[in-house]
Amino acid sequence: EGGYKRSCLNSQCRSLQGVHNTCYPRVDPVVIMLAVHPDGNQCLLGRKKVFPAGMFSCLAGFVEPGE
Repeated sequence: EGGYKRSCLNSQCRSLQGVHNTCYPRVDPVVIMLAVHPDGNQCLLGRKKVFPAGMFSCLAGFVEPGE
């Protein structure tokens, strides 16, 4: 059992048209970190261009299958 799946009951729904069996490789988080300056008053955070103003995140590392 992989969990729950929601399906549209309308036969004209776009999600029921064509092939939708796309599979993405599994990517697992390995480490989530917060680098803190020795003085304890600053830390290093990441930020994507698409984040709303003032939004930052901790840094993370990932592993791909076979690594």
